[in-house]
Amino acid sequence: MNRKVQRKDYELDVFHANALVNLTDRLLIKASEREPGLMPMFRCNNLRNGCSVHENQVEKPRVAYTFFDLYTVHSSPVIHKNRLYFGADSKALFCLDSVSGHELWRFKVAAEIRSTPLVSRHYVYFGSFDHHFYCLHAEKGSLKWKFRTDDWIFSSPAEQSGIVYFGGMDGKLYAVDGFSGKLVFQVSTNHWIIGSPVIYNGRVMVGNREGIFYAFDAQSGSLVWKVLLKGSVHATAAVQNHRIYVGDTQGNFYCLDAERGQILWSYASEGAIFSSAAVSPLYCIFGNKKGEVTCLDPENGSMRWIIKLKRAVHASPVIAGKSVLFGSDDGNYYNLKPATGEIIWTFPTHDVIRSSAWVENGKIWFGGLKLYCLENA
Repeated sequence: MNRKVQRKDYELDVFHANALVNLTDRLLIKASEREPGLMPMFRCNNLRNGCSVHENQVEKPRVAYTFFDLYTVHSSPVIHKNRLYFGADSKALFCLDSVSGHELWRFKVAAEIRSTPLVSRHYVYFGSFDHHFYCLHAEKGSLKWKFRTDDWIFSSPAEQSGIVYFGGMDGKLYAVDGFSGKLVFQVSTNHWIIGSPVIYNGRVMVGNREGIFYAFDAQSGSLVWKVLLKGSVHATAAVQNHRIYVGDTQGNFYCLDAERGQILWSYASEGAIFSSAAVSPLYCIFGNKKGEVTCLDPENGSMRWIIKLKRAVHASPVIAGKSVLFGSDDGNYYNLKPATGEIIWTFPTHDVIRSSAWVENGKIWFGGLKLYCLENA
């Protein structure tokens, strides 16, 4: 067999291997969209629906441990292989032993970290107010690469098929290779992106400060559709049953058709919505600046229940079995019944709580002035 034939056979083998990998990826993606598992990232998975696969087991809360490093924790904690990752305004990303709360490592940057980290393929990804997006080795906390943007990064990353997506205050949606940090594409939306991108059906979707919600092709970055809403979008959208759920700063909450971007229904609340909704087949739950926590029917937008607290609810709720978990600017952490809104218990912290919860192994983690871990008393 001559070299040309050998080369052609080799190229054909590579082609078939890549095709098989791509097909497997697509099948896994479709399966994860139907039944999203728990991923160590903001809002639990790429659909950002805020539904934990773990049921809350804390019936009478007490502090298992706390971690404090001078400044507030707005970044939401995530856990991967018994390691707890979160950023803080003390300009560091922290990794703790999730069982003991002992610090394993910290990675210092030049400004605050409010981006919730994503852990994938042995790496941890996050953005910072220092204009950089980082990839660290998850075990040791050493830098693998960093990517420069033109402004702060609030947005928390998502990842699919080795591509990591995030938005910036420079108005751009970025897609970078998760291994090398090389740019795959960037698209400008012409205004701040504060929320985090959601990935669904081959599309990456995000809203911006101008009040436009976008859907881009996840491979090329080409625009699929966009829709103008009534107010700025700071919240992260959630996807459930081919629909997108998101609120705006004028107090409007929307349900969009994920395929075309058409508004299917909207609900007018009394306060700006910075909270990202937790959405299950039965419930759509979010907070607002007036201190309201609202549950809507995800099918038609009718109100199931509403409770009113004394201070704003910027934090994004998490549905964990028969619990809805969230914190408030009033300093309390709440556990509600999702069916009725009845308060099961409250836990006082005296902090302003704006991070989302992580639920696992009979414990609850969230951030305020410090990182809290609650367990059963």
